[in-house]
Amino acid sequence: MRPSTRKTFITLALLASTGMATSAAADFSDFTESMGDYFSRTGGHFLTGFNGLVTSPADPVMSVVTPPEEYAKLPAGAVTGRFFGMIQGSLMMAYRSSMGLLDMVLSPIPIVILSPEPRYQPIPGFEWEG
Repeated sequence: MRPSTRKTFITLALLASTGMATSAAADFSDFTESMGDYFSRTGGHFLTGFNGLVTSPADPVMSVVTPPEEYAKLPAGAVTGRFFGMIQGSLMMAYRSSMGLLDMVLSPIPIVILSPEPRYQPIPGFEWEG
């Protein structure tokens, strides 16, 4: 190879490699951003499920203490409202705990959050996205 051809070849190789390096760096930064988004969503999904699992025992108690307004219209609403509030709260506890457990198990998969809107949020670090 002649010296001028070799210089041209090296120059072209350097230009091509820096262009590729810039493209690879941009691709890598996009990859790290998308992985960061994935892990923040996964963490939020897991914490939503964990919050549902932790707060589910409060549902029967709170449904007895403050029964839904619809139960006040029942005959002898002060008594029957609390009785049906206990049943409704127990069913809500079963639903909230099962969906919380399912959210925790399925948190690595990017799907919709299955847990109902949390009544309480004692665990920080997530926003409910239902």
